[in-house]
Amino acid sequence: MSAAEPEPASPAGGSPAKAAGPSLRAKALAWLALREHSTHELRVKLVRWAEARGRDAQAEGLEGLLAALQHAGHLSDARFIESRVQARSARLGNVRLEHELRRNGVQPDEALRAELHASEFARAQAVWAQRFGRVRQRPVAAALEALGAGDVGDDRDLAGAGDDREPRPAGAHAHAHAERARQARFLAGRGFRAETIRRVLGSVPAPPDIDDEPAADAC
Repeated sequence: MSAAEPEPASPAGGSPAKAAGPSLRAKALAWLALREHSTHELRVKLVRWAEARGRDAQAEGLEGLLAALQHAGHLSDARFIESRVQARSARLGNVRLEHELRRNGVQPDEALRAELHASEFARAQAVWAQRFGRVRQRPVAAALEALGAGDVGDDRDLAGAGDDREPRPAGAHAHAHAERARQARFLAGRGFRAETIRRVLGSVPAPPDIDDEPAADAC
């Protein structure tokens, strides 16, 4: 940055004193060298960093610094959005992704939002498969297999249509429902939409506690 940064006044009110430690610009560039930041995120971090050292970031020219970093191409909200989505979209649903972007003072444009919407089902399937096993495996079938109920057929078999096998354990279906609910809560915690969760779990209605709000305890 070409213009010299103003020096803060000394605590005693005398002549300006040099700020202890690195300048705001040096700290900002150090953070930006590690990863992309949004303007809002970098502003908040610099303010907190300065306050922890008894300094006033605004008095040291924070807004001018942010504008200069943007002008020089060091700071870009668009690059931050792209990098955050690339880093997180494989593990998170659209609700969590948009929540994280809004928390950092940015939001996806319509093109990116449409792209995320189109890919969410495939991403949710991959997350489910990594956590719970085979892609598109019926949760009810998985629970019955886990209980040792033998080979499990298609949905008609699960519903009992034309099934002449030996009776399944009395608690098998209750266990299967509880397992499906657990899987639904996991996907909801990752920020996948209720409609997507229902599709992943085999078009079975999701439990009533599934909504489109991200849970704070799922990573």
